[in-house]
Parts: sequence; C-alpha cells; structure tokens
Amino acid sequence: MKTSPFVHDRMPVILNPDTWEAWIDPDNNAQEALQLIPKNRGADLVAYRVGTAVYKNTAQGSELIEPLAE
Repeated sequence: MKTSPFVHDRMPVILNPDTWEAWIDPDNNAQEALQLIPKNRGADLVAYRVGTAVYKNTAQGSELIEPLAE
C-alpha cells in the first residue's frame, strides 16, 4: 500500500470509541481487527506539514504540532 509522504508509517490508528475494547482483544485475529478501522475516517482529518523537531524523542511542547508556513 502506498502512503502519502506526509503521513508517517507508524501513525496511530484512529478508531471509534465503541471499538476500543475489540481492538485490543487478544482473541481477535488481524482480519477481524482491520474491520474495526472506519472506512471513511479520512474525510474529517486534515494533514499539514510540521517542523522537524517532531523527530527528536526529547522534544516537547505545543509548537511541535503548529503548521509550517508554506
């Protein structure tokens, strides 16, 4: 699957709250878990570029999520 160059490969999955328990259920197999991911979730998400400080594991602060000026 090809991803956007602006979305990190380890970006967390975004689930609806009513599926959280099923997501972490060890009895679910991978196919069952994948069915819990909303298919149309991208419609309400916005992606934007941020500074490279996010790559430092010691970085902290709200400025890490501020959009870069284009």
